[in-house]
Amino acid sequence: MRAMVCGAAIAGLTTAWWLCRYGWDVILVERDPALRAAGYLIDFGRPGYDVIDRMNLLPQLREVAQHIPAAVFVNADGRQTARLDFSVAERLMDGKMANLMRGDLARVLHNALPDHVRRRFGTTVRSVREFMGEVQVTLSDGSEHVVDLLVGADGVRSHTRRMAFGPDELYLRPLGYHTAAFLFTDARIAAELGPQVRMLTLPGRQAGFYRLPDSRIASFLIHQSCARDLPADPVAAIREAYAGMGWVVDAALASCPPADQVFYDLVAQVKMPTLSLGNTALVGDAGMAVSLLAGQGASLAAYSGYLLARHVRDAADIPLALAGYHRDLNPVVDRQQRAGRRAANWVIPTRRWQIMVRDTVVSAAGLPGLSRLLAPLIAGADAHVPVP
Repeated sequence: MRAMVCGAAIAGLTTAWWLCRYGWDVILVERDPALRAAGYLIDFGRPGYDVIDRMNLLPQLREVAQHIPAAVFVNADGRQTARLDFSVAERLMDGKMANLMRGDLARVLHNALPDHVRRRFGTTVRSVREFMGEVQVTLSDGSEHVVDLLVGADGVRSHTRRMAFGPDELYLRPLGYHTAAFLFTDARIAAELGPQVRMLTLPGRQAGFYRLPDSRIASFLIHQSCARDLPADPVAAIREAYAGMGWVVDAALASCPPADQVFYDLVAQVKMPTLSLGNTALVGDAGMAVSLLAGQGASLAAYSGYLLARHVRDAADIPLALAGYHRDLNPVVDRQQRAGRRAANWVIPTRRWQIMVRDTVVSAAGLPGLSRLLAPLIAGADAHVPVP
């Protein structure tokens, strides 16, 4: 059986690995010329953690994990207003979680792929035509391929989804925020941050920073915005949105790298009536983006790739197997998306009193008996999904 997987990030790499494990011939297509760089800091928990365990990649995962003792909230003067020990989150997830850079996880998965996986970097899908149970795909390099399964794993703005299912407007649901992330170097800020994640929240915007082991600093930014279109100049947009926040934010903005080294996007969810059409299926954010407000998007990306491969493993009828994949995954995605929509006021409060309440809740989270009660606020929706 032959498969083409479009997208070499967490969902696509996991899908390719498991399809190979089950004896499929896999072509991996990625529009970027190489694996993406470090990206931004993610929390990776159940059920993706269990999938990585089944791939025997936990040792490699732990090698690239960032050992973060706590998340610290500060005010505009840099003084601590609340602290959440990450041991609380670890208890909630039964130890099945890791904090790491998104690109580091992708590199672990890519390095684990068998050598016989054909990789086509710097390439996209030009056309798709399905006929008699086969998918005929033409790539941007002019090559033509006939496969039994086409998998779109190319993110929230999936090109594969647009070609097979229709325009973004049908499925993309912006949540009223923009987000950005970039890496920079600043010795003074690095010294002030220490080993913790530190975050400054003002009404409608938040800036967070984490010092990496190589002395670089990872930023992650989010602010309210109703604009559905992305700015032509993301660096200028970042500086305008976060200027004047105080603490170390202005210094960080001055160190923002060029636009091609900056991640900038809407905070959005993808709502699909079905994750498959004929012999074409979607995994990860392409079909089920839960948004960073929900958390665990990377974990669900890995889980979705694994679940799809399991469903088509012994399939005599691929469309029927893909329908089963959607049936089993949809309740998990729906629950996590609802959590993301509820989490907006918690993650990015719009009033100063809401920030004070949030800080009080965070400070109380470590008290005996309260951590389980506060689980939906700390770890998002219950992501305890049995891995078949």
